[in-house]
Amino acid sequence: MIKFGSVQFFKILILTMLGACIVVPVTCAIVLAAKNGRLEKELAAGSGGDDSNKNAGSPIQTPGYRAMHEDFRAPVRLVPGASWADPSDPPAASTVAAAAGADPRTVFLSFDDGPSSQTGRILETLEAQGIKATFFLTGRMMRARPGDAKAIADKGHVIGMHGDSHDYIAMYASIEAFLDDFYRCFLSIEAETGKSPSILRFPGGSINPYNALRHQAMIAEMLRRGFWYCDWNVDSGDLLKDATAESVAENVIAGVKTAKTPKVVLLHDSGAEATVGALPEIIEGLRAEGYSFASLDEAMAPLVFAYKE
Repeated sequence: MIKFGSVQFFKILILTMLGACIVVPVTCAIVLAAKNGRLEKELAAGSGGDDSNKNAGSPIQTPGYRAMHEDFRAPVRLVPGASWADPSDPPAASTVAAAAGADPRTVFLSFDDGPSSQTGRILETLEAQGIKATFFLTGRMMRARPGDAKAIADKGHVIGMHGDSHDYIAMYASIEAFLDDFYRCFLSIEAETGKSPSILRFPGGSINPYNALRHQAMIAEMLRRGFWYCDWNVDSGDLLKDATAESVAENVIAGVKTAKTPKVVLLHDSGAEATVGALPEIIEGLRAEGYSFASLDEAMAPLVFAYKE
């Protein structure tokens, strides 16, 4: 009989503990490996590339938001390097942007948040200078200022979606809320201009603190519906409290000179005098440096914010 506290007792105790330290992890590893193998088989059986998820036994479920607003899709269009056979189903993300890039001496002026009381003056300046730009409009502002969106379209500028409410907290609360918000903007643009938009800009940019946990799914869903989006790499600073026409013009001209291609300028059509006042100086200053101007379209690879590594 082994006595408690004896040398032999402690030897057996130590050996037992060592054995447990070896056996328990090995057993757990075997069990987890078996479960992992079963899951991999289930995933392989359920993926199959079929978006309809017809395999009833598959654990992969098509997100419910994909069925929301089935008419919320980009208009069918053909661009260099991209084509698709089924006109009822817009292209996947890989075919939205053509391979062609922008000319390094081309500047893309874009105006967010409009229309506003300054839209008419912005259009007059652009027309006088022979420039086409891109306007990312909000649904609520279009309804508050009927006729402005049509005036923008009639002048040959590109109109994109910027959401309906511009309420970051509400619109980025879920993918469903995001789709509802942009769908209302989509319908407002259609009603006002008679044309469906194909481009959008996320309020706050495609990656921002409000959509940090959902931006990948939001981007993927909009691309799946055939839309494309564009961020910016030149910030005019026209919403700063101390912004002046001079400071806005200086920010844009300096930013364009150092920005990579494409050179997309963020301005705001939200009633700021500084923005309108800066436009002539921006245009004349950049032209003097050899730059030209154009509106955004799907014939160029869009500028998008990079994911943090």
